[in-house]
Amino acid sequence: MSQKPEIRDFLLSSLQLSDSAYGEVRLGSHFKNLGGARMGPYTITAKSLKDGRPLLVVLCTKSRFLDPKGRELSESRMTQAASIEEKLTAVMLRQANEIESRPLCPDA
Repeated sequence: MSQKPEIRDFLLSSLQLSDSAYGEVRLGSHFKNLGGARMGPYTITAKSLKDGRPLLVVLCTKSRFLDPKGRELSESRMTQAASIEEKLTAVMLRQANEIESRPLCPDA
């Protein structure tokens, strides 16, 4: 959330956020250097500071797969990536007790 300080400040003034986030996507072993790594969207459990209601905060991201020199790789070569760069694209709030599936983020 450091990419969008105004959103971070709003969330921190309205919600008590968990100390950890769950990366909804896990990269498989076919990723040479990144097998097992997680990437967005990220889900954070939270409570409303107003009424204590449990919520889920979903941080949607757009990912770029990079080679060791920081150059973006094409989709056909992304399994050779040395790192991932993610950009925050959207923040969604969801009621915690109504979630049954992985969150669907809007296209960026």
